[in-house]
Amino acid sequence: MSRAMHPWLRGAVASTLLLAGTASAGDVFLIIWGGGTTRAQGGQSARELGSPPWSELLRPGEGYPRVEESRQVAGLKPGFHVATLGACATEQEARAFLKAVHEVAQARGGSSGVYTRAIQDGRSVACPRLTEGIPATPAAPEAEAAAAEVARLRTRCDAGDFENCLFLGDLLHPEGERRRNSKRPLPGPDEGKAMEALKKGVQLVEEGCARSEVKACLELSSLLDPTGKPWPATARALVRPDAARAEAMLRRGCKTAMTDRESHDECRLLGVQLLEGTGDDAKARQKEGVELLTRACRGQRNPDACVSLAEAYEFGTGVPQNDKKARELYETACYEHSEAFRSACDKAGVKFDTREE
Repeated sequence: MSRAMHPWLRGAVASTLLLAGTASAGDVFLIIWGGGTTRAQGGQSARELGSPPWSELLRPGEGYPRVEESRQVAGLKPGFHVATLGACATEQEARAFLKAVHEVAQARGGSSGVYTRAIQDGRSVACPRLTEGIPATPAAPEAEAAAAEVARLRTRCDAGDFENCLFLGDLLHPEGERRRNSKRPLPGPDEGKAMEALKKGVQLVEEGCARSEVKACLELSSLLDPTGKPWPATARALVRPDAARAEAMLRRGCKTAMTDRESHDECRLLGVQLLEGTGDDAKARQKEGVELLTRACRGQRNPDACVSLAEAYEFGTGVPQNDKKARELYETACYEHSEAFRSACDKAGVKFDTREE
């Protein structure tokens, strides 16, 4: 479960997943801040626009920002939820706005993943703009940048965002992974404040999962799993490992994901865990694991679930070994769902071709 991605960069990843259509007469140019495969991820990107510094720097087009489902926007690849800032009449106008945003972000020691796509859904022009009079100021000194990073995380933590609490705690903790791996300027370590932030983060995770919030249940399951590697590891001391409860949290998150018909990872992780079934009910657990992975792959269009199920058939984990089914599932992940799986699918194809000769 990756959590190291900075919010400034989130949109850049989403941009690689959407089609760059060729502009034609009647197009407008949608300005996209970021997003992901779920509405919650799109909403998170949209909320960033309401927080400093962007709440002070940007003026979205009239009727924006919005969280839009890409399959409902002609010109975007389906399967994503994106936060949009507006729609410009010409590509030149859109590119000028992007350039201004990137320059302002870089001047403040960060970067921006905002991008544009030509769309054809008949919407009105409402181009966003920067706030008038915003200068491209020099980047803050390192100490100020470090303090600003901590203040940003603390503000979001105080607002009830468990991820930012956990990020803050791991950043301040002397042994924090985020602290060790950061290439940005950092404040001095403070274990007391770190544990305070981590404790609040864990509390928010517990409360969120109790409300059946999928993301919180996945986080809690990671912290509870005695065999896994939780993130952040610095929070493990605040939670007693409990394999049964970890599985229960995954089940709760998976149930909610299926109800919402969104592509979450809980069902895949639960399915993989069940495939490793042990004890008297091993066969029943393995059967359930296959059913969950199949549903996540076919129904929720989760390419990771397709790959996990393909691996199960390839190596005979919890199911009879079956090269034909494995290859079909690898191809499903590759060709129907995500370009990111094309190389893995091609490699699997070569291997299976060799076996069949």
